[in-house]
Amino acid sequence: MLVEHADDKSMRLALLEDLQRCSLLDKRQCDWLSDEHYRIKPGIQRERDAGFYLNN
Repeated sequence: MLVEHADDKSMRLALLEDLQRCSLLDKRQCDWLSDEHYRIKPGIQRERDAGFYLNN
């Protein structure tokens, strides 16, 4: 069986972290970025874990 590797989303996480430090954004935008980062990070780890399990 051929299993694809999970897409590397580290650049997306880095971008979200960088944008949170941008002084041009208002509080609502910063809160959205923080929430998005909070939602995405565990999902990325679960993808990696599932890929590791499937590849072994």
